[in-house]
Amino acid sequence: LDLKSGEEIVGQWLTDASKVLSEYVCHQIIASTARASQFRALGRGWVWVQLSSTGNRKSKDMIPQEQRTRFKWWFENLDRVLRNRKTELKLMNFIGDMSGDTLEKYTVGYMPLSEFVFLVRGFYPTSRGPARPTIGIQKWCDNFRFLDRWATSREIQDAVNMPLPTNEERHAHSVKAQRHKERKKLQKERQKLKKQNGAQQQKEPGDGEDAEGKAYKDQFEALLESMKQEQQGLAGAEEPSEPSEPSE
Repeated sequence: LDLKSGEEIVGQWLTDASKVLSEYVCHQIIASTARASQFRALGRGWVWVQLSSTGNRKSKDMIPQEQRTRFKWWFENLDRVLRNRKTELKLMNFIGDMSGDTLEKYTVGYMPLSEFVFLVRGFYPTSRGPARPTIGIQKWCDNFRFLDRWATSREIQDAVNMPLPTNEERHAHSVKAQRHKERKKLQKERQKLKKQNGAQQQKEPGDGEDAEGKAYKDQFEALLESMKQEQQGLAGAEEPSEPSEPSE
Protein backbone atom coordinates (compact mmCIF):
# COMPACT_ATOMS: atom_id res chain seq x y z
CA LEU A 1 0.00 0.00 0.00
CA ASP A 2 1.19 3.48 -0.81
CA LEU A 3 0.65 6.42 1.49
CA LYS A 4 -2.37 7.71 -0.40
CA SER A 5 -4.13 4.35 -0.44
CA GLY A 6 -3.38 3.87 3.25
CA GLU A 7 -4.90 7.24 4.12
CA GLU A 8 -8.02 6.41 2.12
CA ILE A 9 -8.44 3.08 3.88
CA VAL A 10 -7.95 4.64 7.29
CA GLY A 11 -10.36 7.43 6.41
CA GLN A 12 -13.02 4.96 5.30
CA TRP A 13 -12.52 2.93 8.47
CA LEU A 14 -12.96 6.03 10.59
CA THR A 15 -16.13 6.90 8.69
CA ASP A 16 -17.57 3.42 9.19
CA ALA A 17 -16.59 3.40 12.86
CA SER A 18 -18.24 6.79 13.37
CA LYS A 19 -21.45 5.50 11.82
CA VAL A 20 -21.47 2.50 14.14
CA LEU A 21 -20.93 4.73 17.18
CA SER A 22 -23.60 7.21 16.13
CA GLU A 23 -26.06 4.41 15.45
CA TYR A 24 -25.48 3.00 18.92
CA VAL A 25 -26.01 6.42 20.54
CA CYS A 26 -29.15 7.02 18.47
CA HIS A 27 -30.63 3.76 19.75
CA GLN A 28 -29.92 4.97 23.27
CA ILE A 29 -31.60 8.30 22.58
CA ILE A 30 -34.80 6.70 21.25
CA ALA A 31 -34.92 3.96 23.87
CA SER A 32 -38.39 5.33 24.57
CA THR A 33 -40.64 8.06 23.23
CA ALA A 34 -40.32 10.02 26.47
CA ARG A 35 -36.53 9.89 26.33
CA ALA A 36 -36.50 11.10 22.72
CA SER A 37 -38.77 13.99 23.68
CA GLN A 38 -36.52 14.91 26.61
CA PHE A 39 -33.50 14.88 24.32
CA ARG A 40 -35.15 17.24 21.82
CA ALA A 41 -36.02 19.56 24.69
CA LEU A 42 -32.29 20.02 25.38
CA GLY A 43 -32.03 22.21 22.29
CA ARG A 44 -28.98 22.64 20.11
CA GLY A 45 -25.75 20.99 21.14
CA TRP A 46 -23.20 18.27 20.47
CA VAL A 47 -23.17 14.60 21.36
CA TRP A 48 -19.74 13.79 22.77
CA VAL A 49 -18.41 10.25 22.40
CA GLN A 50 -15.28 9.30 24.32
CA LEU A 51 -13.42 6.16 23.34
CA SER A 52 -10.45 6.51 25.68
CA SER A 53 -9.76 8.45 28.82
CA THR A 54 -6.65 10.38 29.74
CA GLY A 55 -6.04 8.17 32.74
CA ASN A 56 -5.42 9.36 36.26
CA ARG A 57 -6.10 13.08 36.68
CA LYS A 58 -3.12 13.54 38.97
CA SER A 59 -0.65 11.75 36.71
CA LYS A 60 -1.61 10.69 33.19
CA ASP A 61 1.51 8.53 32.89
CA MET A 62 0.68 6.29 35.84
CA ILE A 63 -1.84 4.20 33.87
CA PRO A 64 -0.74 2.48 30.63
CA GLN A 65 -2.62 3.57 27.51
CA GLU A 66 -4.19 0.12 27.01
CA GLN A 67 -5.72 0.34 30.48
CA ARG A 68 -7.20 3.80 30.03
CA THR A 69 -9.74 2.88 27.39
CA ARG A 70 -13.35 3.42 28.34
CA PHE A 71 -16.46 4.29 26.37
CA LYS A 72 -19.06 6.86 27.31
CA TRP A 73 -21.20 9.51 25.65
CA TRP A 74 -23.01 12.64 26.80
CA PHE A 75 -24.68 15.79 25.52
CA GLU A 76 -23.53 19.41 25.89
CA ASN A 77 -25.51 22.43 24.72
CA LEU A 78 -23.92 25.02 22.47
CA ASP A 79 -23.38 27.62 25.18
CA ARG A 80 -21.38 25.14 27.21
CA VAL A 81 -19.40 23.98 24.18
CA LEU A 82 -18.41 27.49 23.13
CA ARG A 83 -17.60 28.49 26.70
CA ASN A 84 -15.74 25.43 28.03
CA ARG A 85 -14.42 23.55 24.98
CA LYS A 86 -11.98 26.03 23.53
CA THR A 87 -9.18 23.44 23.60
CA GLU A 88 -11.14 21.03 21.42
CA LEU A 89 -12.25 23.83 19.10
CA LYS A 90 -8.64 24.85 18.65
CA LEU A 91 -7.58 21.27 17.92
CA MET A 92 -10.21 21.07 15.19
CA ASN A 93 -9.03 24.38 13.69
CA PHE A 94 -12.34 26.07 14.41
CA ILE A 95 -12.43 29.83 14.74
CA GLY A 96 -14.28 29.50 18.01
CA ASP A 97 -17.11 31.98 17.58
CA MET A 98 -20.57 32.01 16.06
CA SER A 99 -19.46 34.01 13.03
CA GLY A 100 -16.97 31.41 11.83
CA ASP A 101 -18.17 29.67 8.66
CA THR A 102 -16.62 26.34 9.61
CA LEU A 103 -18.02 26.30 13.12
CA GLU A 104 -21.33 27.71 11.92
CA LYS A 105 -22.13 24.45 10.17
CA TYR A 106 -22.01 22.52 13.43
CA THR A 107 -23.71 25.08 15.66
CA VAL A 108 -26.64 26.81 13.95
CA GLY A 109 -26.28 25.21 10.51
CA TYR A 110 -27.51 21.72 11.32
CA MET A 111 -31.18 20.70 11.56
CA PRO A 112 -31.94 19.66 15.16
CA LEU A 113 -35.19 17.89 14.23
CA SER A 114 -33.47 15.47 11.88
CA GLU A 115 -29.72 15.64 12.59
CA PHE A 116 -27.17 15.19 15.34
CA VAL A 117 -23.67 16.59 15.72
CA PHE A 118 -21.30 13.90 16.94
CA LEU A 119 -17.85 14.64 18.27
CA VAL A 120 -15.65 11.61 18.90
CA ARG A 121 -12.56 11.66 21.10
CA GLY A 122 -10.04 8.82 21.21
CA PHE A 123 -9.62 7.77 17.58
CA TYR A 124 -6.00 8.92 17.75
CA PRO A 125 -4.84 8.01 21.28
CA THR A 126 -1.37 9.10 22.31
CA SER A 127 0.75 8.70 25.42
CA ARG A 128 -0.66 12.03 26.60
CA GLY A 129 -4.26 11.16 25.90
CA PRO A 130 -6.56 11.65 22.90
CA ALA A 131 -5.39 13.95 20.14
CA ARG A 132 -7.54 15.81 17.63
CA PRO A 133 -11.26 14.93 17.94
CA THR A 134 -13.37 14.11 14.90
CA ILE A 135 -16.70 15.80 14.26
CA GLY A 136 -19.54 15.11 11.89
CA ILE A 137 -23.28 15.44 11.30
CA GLN A 138 -25.48 12.35 11.18
CA LYS A 139 -29.02 12.46 9.79
CA TRP A 140 -31.91 10.18 10.64
CA CYS A 141 -32.76 7.68 7.93
CA ASP A 142 -36.45 7.43 7.11
CA ASN A 143 -36.29 3.64 7.61
CA PHE A 144 -34.36 3.71 10.90
CA ARG A 145 -35.64 1.17 13.40
CA PHE A 146 -38.00 2.64 16.01
CA LEU A 147 -37.87 6.03 14.26
CA ASP A 148 -41.50 6.53 15.25
CA ARG A 149 -40.28 7.16 18.79
CA TRP A 150 -38.43 10.22 17.49
CA ALA A 151 -40.73 11.42 14.72
CA THR A 152 -43.80 11.94 16.89
CA SER A 153 -45.17 14.91 14.93
CA ARG A 154 -45.75 15.87 11.33
CA GLU A 155 -43.10 18.58 11.56
CA ILE A 156 -40.42 16.10 12.65
CA GLN A 157 -41.48 13.57 10.00
CA ASP A 158 -41.19 16.21 7.27
CA ALA A 159 -37.73 17.21 8.55
CA VAL A 160 -36.56 13.57 8.48
CA ASN A 161 -37.86 13.08 4.94
CA MET A 162 -35.99 16.12 3.65
CA PRO A 163 -32.78 15.38 1.71
CA LEU A 164 -29.39 16.11 3.24
CA PRO A 165 -28.92 19.90 3.05
CA THR A 166 -26.03 21.46 1.18
CA ASN A 167 -23.55 23.85 2.77
CA GLU A 168 -25.39 26.77 1.16
CA GLU A 169 -28.68 25.61 2.67
CA ARG A 170 -27.04 25.18 6.04
CA HIS A 171 -25.69 28.72 5.86
CA ALA A 172 -29.13 30.08 4.99
CA HIS A 173 -30.62 28.11 7.86
CA SER A 174 -27.98 29.46 10.26
CA VAL A 175 -28.75 33.04 9.21
CA LYS A 176 -32.45 32.41 9.79
CA ALA A 177 -31.78 30.82 13.17
CA GLN A 178 -29.56 33.73 14.21
CA ARG A 179 -32.25 36.26 13.26
CA HIS A 180 -34.82 34.27 15.21
CA LYS A 181 -32.50 34.29 18.21
CA GLU A 182 -32.05 38.05 17.98
CA ARG A 183 -35.82 38.61 17.67
CA LYS A 184 -36.42 36.39 20.67
CA LYS A 185 -33.83 38.29 22.68
CA LEU A 186 -35.38 41.63 21.69
CA GLN A 187 -38.85 40.37 22.59
CA LYS A 188 -37.57 39.24 25.98
CA GLU A 189 -36.04 42.65 26.64
CA ARG A 190 -39.30 44.36 25.65
CA GLN A 191 -41.28 42.13 28.00
CA LYS A 192 -38.85 42.89 30.80
CA LEU A 193 -39.16 46.63 30.16
CA LYS A 194 -42.95 46.37 30.01
CA LYS A 195 -42.97 44.50 33.29
CA GLN A 196 -40.84 47.17 34.93
CA ASN A 197 -43.13 49.93 33.65
CA GLY A 198 -46.16 48.03 34.87
CA ALA A 199 -44.64 47.69 38.33
CA GLN A 200 -44.08 51.44 38.48
CA GLN A 201 -47.66 52.13 37.39
CA GLN A 202 -49.00 49.79 40.06
CA LYS A 203 -47.73 52.09 42.80
CA GLU A 204 -50.41 53.84 44.86
CA PRO A 205 -51.67 56.96 43.06
CA GLY A 206 -50.53 60.21 44.54
CA ASP A 207 -47.34 58.87 46.07
CA GLY A 208 -45.43 61.75 44.55
CA GLU A 209 -48.12 64.22 45.56
CA ASP A 210 -48.15 62.88 49.13
CA ALA A 211 -44.42 63.28 49.40
CA GLU A 212 -44.59 66.79 48.01
CA GLY A 213 -47.52 67.67 50.29
CA LYS A 214 -45.66 66.35 53.30
CA ALA A 215 -42.72 68.57 52.47
CA TYR A 216 -45.00 71.63 52.19
CA LYS A 217 -46.69 70.67 55.47
CA ASP A 218 -43.36 70.44 57.24
CA GLN A 219 -42.36 73.82 55.88
CA PHE A 220 -45.71 75.33 56.93
CA GLU A 221 -45.46 73.95 60.46
CA ALA A 222 -41.92 75.27 60.78
CA LEU A 223 -43.06 78.69 59.57
CA LEU A 224 -46.02 78.66 61.97
CA GLU A 225 -43.77 77.75 64.88
CA SER A 226 -41.38 80.56 64.03
CA MET A 227 -44.29 83.01 63.84
CA LYS A 228 -45.52 81.91 67.26
CA GLN A 229 -42.07 82.45 68.71
CA GLU A 230 -41.89 85.92 67.18
CA GLN A 231 -45.32 86.81 68.56
CA GLN A 232 -44.33 85.65 72.02
CA GLY A 233 -41.19 87.75 71.83
CA LEU A 234 -43.14 90.83 70.76
CA ALA A 235 -45.72 90.32 73.50
CA GLY A 236 -42.98 90.17 76.10
CA ALA A 237 -41.40 93.36 74.84
CA GLU A 238 -44.68 95.36 74.80
CA GLU A 239 -45.90 94.29 78.31
CA PRO A 240 -46.13 97.52 80.52
CA SER A 241 -44.02 97.69 83.61
CA GLU A 242 -45.63 98.06 87.06
CA PRO A 243 -45.97 101.75 88.23
CA SER A 244 -43.47 102.80 90.84
CA GLU A 245 -44.63 104.21 94.17
CA PRO A 246 -44.46 108.01 94.45
CA SER A 247 -41.62 109.28 96.45
CA GLU A 248 -42.33 111.34 99.52
